[in-house]
Amino acid sequence: MDLPELRVQVANYLDKPQLAAASVVCRSWNESFIPALYSEIQWCHEVNAPKKDTLLKYGKHARILFINDGFHELSVEAFTKLEALRVRTFKINNEMWEQLSNLLIQNQGLVEISISIEHSEEPITLPADTMRHIMSYPSLRNLDLRSFNFDIGSTEQLLDACLHLQQLSLLSTGLAQLHSLERWEQFPVMRSLSLSHSNNLTLQQQLRLIKKCPQLRSLSWSRDSGETFSVPDFCKALSDDCVLIDNLKLEGWSLSDECIGKIIDSSTRLTSILLPCSNFGMNAFKSCSRYLSTLTRLDVHICPNFTSAMSQQILTSCPLLRDFDACTLDARDILGITEERQATGEGGTESLQTRSTTTREWVCLNLRSLSVFICGLDGRYPARQQQVLQQLARLEKLEYLSIGTDNSSDFESIGGLVLRLDAGLDILKSLKRLEKFVFLGLCPEMEENEVHWMLSEWTELRNLGGLLNSLDCRRIELQEILFSSGSMRSIYYRQVRLEEVPPIHN
Repeated sequence: MDLPELRVQVANYLDKPQLAAASVVCRSWNESFIPALYSEIQWCHEVNAPKKDTLLKYGKHARILFINDGFHELSVEAFTKLEALRVRTFKINNEMWEQLSNLLIQNQGLVEISISIEHSEEPITLPADTMRHIMSYPSLRNLDLRSFNFDIGSTEQLLDACLHLQQLSLLSTGLAQLHSLERWEQFPVMRSLSLSHSNNLTLQQQLRLIKKCPQLRSLSWSRDSGETFSVPDFCKALSDDCVLIDNLKLEGWSLSDECIGKIIDSSTRLTSILLPCSNFGMNAFKSCSRYLSTLTRLDVHICPNFTSAMSQQILTSCPLLRDFDACTLDARDILGITEERQATGEGGTESLQTRSTTTREWVCLNLRSLSVFICGLDGRYPARQQQVLQQLARLEKLEYLSIGTDNSSDFESIGGLVLRLDAGLDILKSLKRLEKFVFLGLCPEMEENEVHWMLSEWTELRNLGGLLNSLDCRRIELQEILFSSGSMRSIYYRQVRLEEVPPIHN
């Protein structure tokens, strides 16, 4: 560690507390670790924000600045070498626009700019000066703007900038309707494009915009469900113009299962398929079959035609899967159990016959995120619960796990997992990397023993979602136990009849 070059390399593998500790060892260590400690700064004036003197002294080391909820008391003059600027705020005024413009002027080497106005009732018009600064940077590669309106001049400036942009995201952002897009022949380096329903370009203009991106790898396209969609034109764009797309997200389109299948068939190299709230069914699933060996992400939540058997086939056929979000997964499918009812005897009495086949074990052992309601556990066969938990326990790299349901029609999810130690919860002790655990709707709710067990076994756990106890006084006690650990960031839960309760922050 005597070599400065070695210390700089080591700094890349340390977290903030470790960097802070290393920087006070001696002067030479301070010079090596301080730049890494302040390379990324998150500013929120109410929560753990660096002091003004600290920013003025070390802001020159910042390469990434994330401003959360306003510029209040932020010393913008401290930052002169930013590469990424991310702004998230709930309101913006003239003073904040001026501070933002100053930041843009001071940091001519910006590669990434993200500005989001959260929960804005109406899109906001970007000031001309700010827009000019944003679009003038030759170094700019990634641009993310949310909840803004563009006039014709700003829209044309944006499309001019697309000649060197690699990533563009326009969510809840309205562009001006242009007479023609012929002025722009191609956007040759665009690799990621996100378009939402609120921009004012016609569908055909948006499709022409997509077709002008021959290097496109990722496309996210959402519209209002009532709008028409030319499936043949879009399929032709995928097969002829944008053949490199491997990440496809379509949301809000009124597409049949057959049309979704045609769109997937028109693609040649999909590894990520995100089609939430759609009619994704058997046709689309068959079209996906050729991608099972390479699929890394699949989002089909709130897709009523996506069955439990399909979920089980995904989990047993996709070795590279990292993120999976679906509706249901029945314990009988997990364990290879079929049940048939047959009429016997003179009175036609029904009997239940159970047949078992060989259980197919999940192969997606590198899964990082799993969201699916595991059902079919009605208490008659307690051994099934433990067998299901043993399958879950094999997913040792999980960071996010949701096994409840957000069904608005019923408070309790009948047949879900029982999260009690006496029902085998401790089988999941192998999930050491778990950071967020969601169990909305599961009953009976967890008690103190389970809370202590989670804190002991899941040391990375930071967020919980679910009902700890239906009694208000008892729930508060359990929350205090969780927060007393010092690691829990938030807990959210649902009361009877799905009454919403805001997140509780430490």
